[in-house]
Amino acid sequence: MRDFALPVRIVTLPTVREADGLAMSSRNAYLDPGQRTQAPVVYRALTRAARLFAQGETQSGKLQAAARSMLETVPGLELDYVCVVDQATLRTPDPVLPGSVLAVAVKLGSTRLIDNVVLGAERF
Repeated sequence: MRDFALPVRIVTLPTVREADGLAMSSRNAYLDPGQRTQAPVVYRALTRAARLFAQGETQSGKLQAAARSMLETVPGLELDYVCVVDQATLRTPDPVLPGSVLAVAVKLGSTRLIDNVVLGAERF
């Protein structure tokens, strides 16, 4: 947007979530009952890493590993990516600063679930 001087304004909004933390999405309808029970692990993994950040951890690798280790406990869940990125550049920040985004994509059965949190914005 900036590189091409596009007259575009990006507006971010909080993710709307189900009571168990799963991001609301039309894709959730494709989850079978067992998968729907497992799906909230995505948000739990994000919040686990966000708590580490809130406690002072600023190494992206450690934050990503914290989320990844929780996701890897779910049978049948296929991890696509876990990454920490700067909102403006999409590069991995070192150290991780408030406002960086921790993003996750997984497949649960045939359904791809994506979610993210802005580090430093969550309250625990």
